[in-house]
Amino acid sequence: MVKVMRSIVRGPLVPFVAGFAATLLEQGYTRTSAEQHVCFITHLDRWLLARGLGVADLDESTIEQYLVQRRAAGFVEYRSDKAMQPLLEFLSPLGVLPPKSPIRLDAVEDLLARYGDPQPRAATRMRAAENLGRFNLGKTKTKTKNESLRCLKRRLIRVVFNALHTDQATTPTSQETIAA
Repeated sequence: MVKVMRSIVRGPLVPFVAGFAATLLEQGYTRTSAEQHVCFITHLDRWLLARGLGVADLDESTIEQYLVQRRAAGFVEYRSDKAMQPLLEFLSPLGVLPPKSPIRLDAVEDLLARYGDPQPRAATRMRAAENLGRFNLGKTKTKTKNESLRCLKRRLIRVVFNALHTDQATTPTSQETIAA
């Protein structure tokens, strides 16, 4: 058990919370704001402890479960992926988090085939996958999961269109189409 700022941490985040609080202050967070983040992390720590989970279990699925339960409990602050970013950015270089799940290229290929490229080139697939990996729905202003999914779908269609357009821009046929 350790007391950091005004919060008592006693679960799997004990080894990290003091360093996390110091990092927030170094990054220019006010003391009050850093205390609020530490309080949020204390809640996460207790949630992990109650379920017998550790830092190595903080994958996308676990984080989503925690945030869903936090919202259902009525919390109005620190209830999105965006709220988790400072902690995840602190823990990531330490190598204690599980590896991120890779982007499934087969899903990108299915979408490319649906929009007119039945045999997408490797460069197209990789560019579309890289662009898709840059999306962070936590930064959108949508409020519901359905709105987030619609937003992702629009973005994905845009990525696929741009990837196809870029690959085809070098062929004479698409040059004629662009000129028309």
